[in-house]
This record gives sequence, structure tokens and C-alpha cells, in this order.
Amino acid sequence: MRSGVSLYAIVFLLRVFPLPAETLPAGQTGKLFNLDEVLAGMGESAEFRWDPFFRTGIFAAAGHQAAFETGRSGETGFLMIDGREILDVPVPWLDRGTLVFPEKFLVSMRDAFSRIRRDEDSRFHIAAIIVDPGHGGKDSGAVGNFTVDGKALRSVEKDIVLKTARELHALLSRNYPGKRIMLTREGDTYPSLEDRVAIANSVPLKDNEAILFISIHANASFNRDARGYEVWYLSPD
Repeated sequence: MRSGVSLYAIVFLLRVFPLPAETLPAGQTGKLFNLDEVLAGMGESAEFRWDPFFRTGIFAAAGHQAAFETGRSGETGFLMIDGREILDVPVPWLDRGTLVFPEKFLVSMRDAFSRIRRDEDSRFHIAAIIVDPGHGGKDSGAVGNFTVDGKALRSVEKDIVLKTARELHALLSRNYPGKRIMLTREGDTYPSLEDRVAIANSVPLKDNEAILFISIHANASFNRDARGYEVWYLSPD
């Protein structure tokens, strides 16, 4: 079995178009495949890019790519998946203006994309990132009094962590525009521990999704040489 896509003379080096679902030209046998059918299960429309000068092409779907070279009928060559996995397969060839795809080429590409999708579906994904400035309102957190250039200054944990949380929220929102980024408080308020938990639990989750909850604190110590990090976690019990 073989499948083909009619090519046309073009001036541009690169042409991008969705793969059509039509019959083959007269005299050809087989079925012109529909790329959505070949990449079944990918969940997004696919594109085919063909470079007539270098005679190379790329299939793109769901954020993944399969690049290939062409050759003569019966020759084998590379099929590169996402620029890192190389498969040795029978390569497509040109037959009187028609690009012909061997069945093994199509099956190998489809199986590679299906395997990638299964691997992705089995991993946990972050549904939302919740940034939690500790304390707030009536709860000042740690308080530090110190002198700089003869001037008495006072630092309050709830203010430090709020400023830090706002900056982190802005940074995450800028770098992950498609991700839900939340703050448990945006001013000098005091959400209780139960309130903070409720905010996290209000985010709807799909299968294999989780929430990243980042609670920011700036603790104090009677030892002025103390440095480092303090990590709290919930045990399975």
C-alpha cells in the first residue's frame, strides 16, 4: 500500500498547508491519506511542510515534529522525531510530480507520535501555581529591628513576603501566560490556613494534574549567623 500527495511547481522554498483528503491522480493506486487519520489520537490538526529545493519535509502535530528526507523508491533513510530520535525507514519518493509515502513510513511515524502522547498523558501536569505570602493582617510574622547609619529601622515578615510573592507572581505570569497563576492574598489581609487550603482546593483538576503551592516566609533567628532554608511538608499520614 502507498499513499501520495500531489505537488505543484512553486517559487517559494517552503510551503505550509494542511494535508487534503482526495483521491489519487488517474493511474495511481492506493488511498491518499488524511494526516489527522495517520496521527490519530494526537488531538490537534496537523500540518505538512515540504521543501522542494532540498526535498525534505516535516509533519507537525500537537507540538511535535517528524522530519524526513526523500530518496528513490525502495531506499531507506531517516525519520527524525522532535530532533532527537532517528528512525531508519523506507523514505518517500517523487513519482511524476507526486510525493509517495511507503506504508511503513506512515506506520512508524504514527506509532512514534502515539508513544509520545501516551508518555505525556502518564505524567503529572501542573494545573495551577499558587503563590502564598505567609502571615498578613493581624499576623505580622517575624519582626526585626536594626540600625542603618544611625537610623532605627523595622522589618516585618508579612510585608517582605508579600512583595516577594507579587514579584514571583508577575514573573510566572509573564513566562507562563497559558498557566493559571494565583495569589492567596494581594494586600495586608489575613487568610487563615483553612482559607489558603480552600483556595488550592478550588482549582478543578483533570486526571494526572496537580497544583504547585508555594508558601513564602522569611523567618527569624536569635542567632544572627543563621542562614539557609526551612522546608515544611505534609507526610502521607
